[in-house]
Amino acid sequence: MWQILAGLGIFLFGMLLVEESIRNLSGKALRGFIRRQTSNRAKSIGLGVLTTIILQSSSAVSLMVLAFTGAGIMSTISAIGVVMGASLGTTISTWLIATAGFKFKIELLSLPFIGIGGLGLLFLGNRTSRWVNISKLLVGFGFLFMGLDYMKQGVETWTSGVDVAVLQGLPGAAYLLFGVILTALIHSSTASIVIILSSVYSGMIGFEPACLIVVGINVGATITVLIGSINGVPSKKKVAFSHLFFKIVTALVVLPLTPLLIVFINRGLGLAGDPVFGLACFHTLFNLIGLVVFFPLIGTLARLLDKMFREKPVLVSRFIHAAPAQVPEAATTALQNEVRYLIRLCLDYNLRHFMSDPSLILPEIKNTAGALIPVEKGEVTEHYERIKLLQAQIFKYGAAIQQHELSENEARELNHALHAARYAVAAAKSVKDVKHNLDEIDENGNSDYFRIFRKRMLDFATEISSILQQKESDGIAEKLYTAGKKLKTEDRHFTDTITAALNKGKLGAPVLSAVLSVNRNLTLSGRQIVLSVKDLLLTEHEADIFEDLDT
Repeated sequence: MWQILAGLGIFLFGMLLVEESIRNLSGKALRGFIRRQTSNRAKSIGLGVLTTIILQSSSAVSLMVLAFTGAGIMSTISAIGVVMGASLGTTISTWLIATAGFKFKIELLSLPFIGIGGLGLLFLGNRTSRWVNISKLLVGFGFLFMGLDYMKQGVETWTSGVDVAVLQGLPGAAYLLFGVILTALIHSSTASIVIILSSVYSGMIGFEPACLIVVGINVGATITVLIGSINGVPSKKKVAFSHLFFKIVTALVVLPLTPLLIVFINRGLGLAGDPVFGLACFHTLFNLIGLVVFFPLIGTLARLLDKMFREKPVLVSRFIHAAPAQVPEAATTALQNEVRYLIRLCLDYNLRHFMSDPSLILPEIKNTAGALIPVEKGEVTEHYERIKLLQAQIFKYGAAIQQHELSENEARELNHALHAARYAVAAAKSVKDVKHNLDEIDENGNSDYFRIFRKRMLDFATEISSILQQKESDGIAEKLYTAGKKLKTEDRHFTDTITAALNKGKLGAPVLSAVLSVNRNLTLSGRQIVLSVKDLLLTEHEADIFEDLDT
């Protein structure tokens, strides 16, 4: 049993290395390819087959599809097609293992892969990440075959001491349930198939009950995707349940046909004496039949899932939802208030990255009913998603206002407000882009630099907060100019400080890169906030004064 468990652990670790290295090697190119190649059902299915063959993991492809649908990049119909294709693509792994793992001496495959890959990690690991991932890929394939060999040997040894006849009397439902539970526990249909292939190879399980276990394994493979959709948006749940429906309906169709398929494989294909190949063939036929049966029903299933999991509109706006766009005078004012709130959100987001409490600095804002708007809570990543969603709602609302007749002044104010929104979100993204640099500075014990950045962020947010709370517009242009001028002065001073530290040998290259990146983006973010407030609060004449001062 320990040999079987060790083999399973090595096999799963090998799969993890293979999946991780291929994902890193393909990177954005593969994800971009997936997004582009889903224009129709047939292409979606083909894409699912291809990406699963590349990644060697239908679960990885399905979870990637969950992410794309959750982000609104992929439609429900396209997602269903990719998931169906992934189910067929994963059978290639079964053929690979059945061919290489049971027809050759596994040491001839595993040891060279592990040896070359391990040496590659040792001697080439300090060059480029590409060589690291290629070496990991080789080691991963080596572990796949080594784990398979351990499982084969373990099952053969175990079988020699077990009366296999006791298993023959079990009902078919028991084999089905075993396949479901096994895959749910391991979270890998490929690993489950390998265990069954080893059991068939050793004679522990007959070919017919093994086919029933394969059906159960295919149904159990939906567990990983279902778990991935928990607490997800409705689009994610649609993909997860389409995967479940596909597997269950396929199982219901194939189960009555199983005796005929077994006869076809044994007699028609002449694989009666080779149950390992026969099982690989059954696995492919199972998914192929399901794909053929389900292909015409993709649209119907998508419509059914749309009714089951309706997308609820997410409302993050505080002002524009209460003002109809048909009344431009009120709508323009509501939009300006919403952009003011967006600027506050972006400042709030930036302050959180520097471990500061936004509620101590930023102004309180009241909604249309006069009630105070509470400080946003939740994770920083959720906060950024809320910012992007609010930006989208602002621009959609602005487009709705433009459908109505506007005065010249209203059109100008609307245009300035939309520009202000764009600058505010850009300011948040500038800080988001250097989050990893901030973590690197903190982790390397350079807390002094972090404190410098934190103080600059606090001082700047306090200045902008004062401007946003100002009742009268007098002096805002000069205050914005002063804030912008201070950003430039701090930028130059910090660069001089870094240069001096570098000349004294007090700063290493990795930290140098990190602090320079944070300084540049912190300055850029502040500049974008200044421009956002300028577009929102200043009149045309005041904006001209600001531009003159800024030059």
